[in-house]
This record gives sequence, C-alpha cells and structure tokens, in this order.
Amino acid sequence: MSNLEKQIDQIIQAEHYDPFQILGLHPTSSTLIFRTLQPQAQSIEFVYEGEHILMKKIREEGLFELEITKSKIDIDKLTPYNYQYFITFYDGNTHYR
Repeated sequence: MSNLEKQIDQIIQAEHYDPFQILGLHPTSSTLIFRTLQPQAQSIEFVYEGEHILMKKIREEGLFELEITKSKIDIDKLTPYNYQYFITFYDGNTHYR
C-alpha cells in the first residue's frame, strides 16, 4: 500500500491529522490534482470558467480526483473562489459547492 493510499484511509476513517495534505488542490511539475471527499455524491464535475470536467471516483467512500495538465488552467489565476464542484447526489439532487 502506498503512502498516499494510507493517508486516504486515514482521511476516510477521520484519523488524518491534516486532511488537506491530500484534499484540495495539489500542483505537480506538469499537472494540477484536485481531490474532494463527498461521501453522498454519485458524481462530481469540476467547473472552471464555464467548463465542466467529470472527476474520477477513486474510492467508493466518496473520494473524487481530477488530474489536469497545467496548460488547461492558468494556475496564476486559479483561486479557491473561481472554481466549483457540481455534485450529483444519489437521490438525484444537484448542488454547486
């Protein structure tokens, strides 16, 4: 089991001392990785500048991830306030968060 998988297990079990080491935005040399934990979500779309991009559900407990190349998003303009998640819940309701 990788270190990332161990940390994800800790987050899901509410035992991680700093979940945002994994959740949220994490830049790499060539990509941006977004992760969110939404246990009631059936699907999540990342929304930036009007474009919706489907996130991948990487854990059945509701952990979603999107890895996108930096060329698709200007990281200098990216803030926590100019992107959203469009969440579809299992009951069919939707919500922007």
